[in-house]
Amino acid sequence: MCRLLYLPADVRPTQKLLRTWIHQLNKSFGGHGVGYAYGSFLRKATDLTAGFVARQLSRRPANASVLFHTRRASVGKTCDELCHPFEVSPGHYLAHNGHWQEGMIAAKVLKGHWSDSAVGSLWIRLYGWEHFTRTCDSGVWLYNTPKGLFIHYASGSLYADSITGAFCSEPFARLGKWYPVAYGTYTPGEKLPEKKVYSLDSWKTKDYSVSSTTT
Repeated sequence: MCRLLYLPADVRPTQKLLRTWIHQLNKSFGGHGVGYAYGSFLRKATDLTAGFVARQLSRRPANASVLFHTRRASVGKTCDELCHPFEVSPGHYLAHNGHWQEGMIAAKVLKGHWSDSAVGSLWIRLYGWEHFTRTCDSGVWLYNTPKGLFIHYASGSLYADSITGAFCSEPFARLGKWYPVAYGTYTPGEKLPEKKVYSLDSWKTKDYSVSSTTT
């Protein structure tokens, strides 16, 4: 597992808030390298600090949405090359949280530095996003393109901010109004339904309260 963040172009937290947020994600379940991409720009490395990334993101162009990721290495070595996001093609970036079994198997037999996430980026480059989503049955995959953000969410945690349209692995109490997203595959601009959790006692659904889990 890792941690990820997507900010639409018009969502611009202060540099201080960004630094706090990125630091929180790094400490929560990251720490093995970070990366960010917007427009035609991509930077990722194992030694980037929260302060540096926050400064860069606060200066991004006005029309640029951003995809950020902090890695917890589970498949493949800790190195700059396997930090996310991955550039599938110019202006098309992929970030992933979770474990994808088929990708893990492929990563072990390919030459060079590979992870299940890197295999996913190669798969999309060769066969396309739709084919990949029909094949992959686990993880959170965010695919940011000039057409907007595509989402494939099969397992793990993903939260949406109903106010700003941001997405994150963990709610950030100091920005927005967060809700857990239901599993599914979504196209840019599509309304993402809220996840329901089931009570084993009553067999009835109930709303998941994000506010009760954040401080």
